[in-house]
Amino acid sequence: MYETSNNVVISANGEMNNLLISEEADAALKLRIKDRIKTYNQSKLTDKLIGTDRHVIAGIVYSNFLTCSKYQNVLFVPSFRNGKFPTLMDANYETLKNNASQHMTPIINKYFGCSPNIWVAFPDGHTSLYQDLMLEFGCNIIDSNGMYAMGADNYNVIPPEGVKFDAVFLAGHDIEDGTTFNAQDIKNDFAAYCTEDFDLIDDYQNDTLRQEIHRSNPIPELTSRLIGTEKSVDSVVDYIGSNSISEEYGNDNWKQNTTPKVATILKKIIKVY
Repeated sequence: MYETSNNVVISANGEMNNLLISEEADAALKLRIKDRIKTYNQSKLTDKLIGTDRHVIAGIVYSNFLTCSKYQNVLFVPSFRNGKFPTLMDANYETLKNNASQHMTPIINKYFGCSPNIWVAFPDGHTSLYQDLMLEFGCNIIDSNGMYAMGADNYNVIPPEGVKFDAVFLAGHDIEDGTTFNAQDIKNDFAAYCTEDFDLIDDYQNDTLRQEIHRSNPIPELTSRLIGTEKSVDSVVDYIGSNSISEEYGNDNWKQNTTPKVATILKKIIKVY
């Protein structure tokens, strides 16, 4: 039902290349994830195994977004902590918790050899489920002085020598209700590590949005988290919305409420400045 074979991962070697994921590649990827989780932490094992399995499709879509946006070096700023995600799903293993699935993106990128280069920033001494999985798959990990909090002006990373990031991907960082930040202020905090024209990508999966989609209700309008001039992602999102997910993927609810609306959903949760 949730096999990601026949979905499409997009790589780039000078031009876009659509790679149809085979049953063998899908099975090998998920078996490797499961085997690593079993050695990492047995607590709530079923939740972790099912949750990460469902995260693979999100990793494919986000990886395709970064590839089709034609970035070269992306600073991926994670929000995943074990304390924040003691579980990945609800008690019935039906609905995913928000803002964990983005963290599958560097794994998909590395496993399928996609562009761009993704560099994930973790502080020394940090341990978590997703850091462990990223280490297993050889993702590029660099040091930071702590886990990022939205709007923090004392956050530092140690970039690879000679690398300037042309995008910063903020993966699911919470903001208190009613709080907004100036996008340019946040960009200024990362500017020392980036090209002059880098993009700030704020990706946040809103719980109300997820619940309304699951209930077959209209997709709601969302309030802005950042104030600033947004860059249009419509052409990229429209392309990956119709070129990433197989019509056979998912249960009936997913096929009815999510697959036909992928592009619309992504336009709600991915904001680029």
